[in-house]
Amino acid sequence: MDEGRLMSLSLSILLSVALRGESQPQIMAGEPDDKSLVFQARFEEPVWARFVSDDIGSPWMKASDRNGFVVKSRLSSNRVKLEWLDESGQLHESREHGPYSLAKPDSSSDVSIAVINGMNYHRFFDGPKAYKGRDRSQGYPALEAIARQEPNFLAFMGDNVYYDHPSSSPAKTREELRDKWKEQFELPRLSSLLQQIPAFWIKDDHDFRFNDSDLTGQRPPLSDLGIEVFREQVPILGQGESGPTYRTRRLSNNLQIWLIEGRDYRSPNSMTDGPDKTLWGSDQRRWLRETLKSSDARWKIILSPTPMVGPDDAYKKDNHANIGGFNHEGEEFFSWLVDQGLTDEVLLVCGDRHWQYHSIHPKGIREFSAGALIDAAISWSRQWTRAADWS
Repeated sequence: MDEGRLMSLSLSILLSVALRGESQPQIMAGEPDDKSLVFQARFEEPVWARFVSDDIGSPWMKASDRNGFVVKSRLSSNRVKLEWLDESGQLHESREHGPYSLAKPDSSSDVSIAVINGMNYHRFFDGPKAYKGRDRSQGYPALEAIARQEPNFLAFMGDNVYYDHPSSSPAKTREELRDKWKEQFELPRLSSLLQQIPAFWIKDDHDFRFNDSDLTGQRPPLSDLGIEVFREQVPILGQGESGPTYRTRRLSNNLQIWLIEGRDYRSPNSMTDGPDKTLWGSDQRRWLRETLKSSDARWKIILSPTPMVGPDDAYKKDNHANIGGFNHEGEEFFSWLVDQGLTDEVLLVCGDRHWQYHSIHPKGIREFSAGALIDAAISWSRQWTRAADWS
C-alpha cells in the first residue's frame, strides 16, 4: 500500500477513530536533542502507522514481522499521537504523549538523568533471590522510585535484557531475542516510565549476545544479529536514519554527555593487551577525543556500558579496568585526559558492575558505577582487582 493511498484512506469515509478505552500500542521516546525526539511504537499485528503532532507527521510505516512490529520516526516535537490503520482499514488514534523533555544547550538550568542497569528479568521473577512482593507483576519497584524523582532523561546503560538467562534456555534466534525485549517492555512500571520520560540506550554483553561476548565465535546469537535486534528494539535511530550507535548530546550549557558503543568494534577479548587492542575501535576512539577536546561544557559525562576505573572481578578480560583485558587503551586515554587538562571536567558513569561505587584513578579520573537495578542481581562476594594493580 503506497503513502498516497494511505492518506486517502485516512481522509475517506472509512475513517473511524477508535475509542480511547481500547488496548494501546507501547509508545516511547528517545534520543532527544533541542528540537526533536525519536518516537517508537510496538504492535502485536501488522498495521500501517504514523506519528503526528499538530501540523506535522511522519510518513506512514508498515509494522510487520520484518521489523518486529516496531515503527519509529524522528519528529520535531515534544508531544506526539500515534495513528494506525488495522487490516480492515479502520483508523485508530492514541492519546497524546508528552510533553517530553528536550535538550537545552543554551540553558544553565539543572538537568537530571536517571541511569539504569542490570534489568535481569529472570532473576527478578524466577531466580533463587526472586522478588516475592505482592506487586511483582508490576515489575521492578526501583522504577517507581525513579519516576517519583521526575528526572529529565533516562539512560539505560546496557544489560537491558539478558539473552543468556536462564542458562538452560538462552535466546538464540531473532524471534527469541525479540521476545526478551517484548516481555521486558510489557512490565507496567517500565512501560509507564518510558511513556513519560525520554531515554538514551546503550547495549552491553547480555543484550548483545551473552556474558563477556565479543564479535568472534559461532555461539548464537551471532554478533550481526545482536547488533540488528538492538537497533530495531529501542529508539536510537528513526526510520531511514543510519550511523553508529556512539554519539554525544549537549543537554545544557553546562552539561554534555557521550554514549559509548562497547561491543560493535572491539578486538577479541583473548587478544594480548597492547597498543593494537581496542574496545572502542579506531574511529570511535578518534571521535571521542575530538569531540571532548572541542566541547566547552563545564561537565563532560561519558556514559560507558563497562567500567574503565573499576574495581572489577579478577577473572575478567572484558573491559578497560581488567588487567590483561583492554587496560592499555584505558590507561592511554586517561593519560590523554591529563595532557588535555580535562580531568576536572570529565566524569565516567558506567554500567555492567553489580555494585555501586565511586572510584578515583591515580591520575584523577572519577568513575561512578550505576549498580544493578534489582537486588537479585547484586554481587558482593567477589575477588576484585584494580586498585592493587595501579602503579
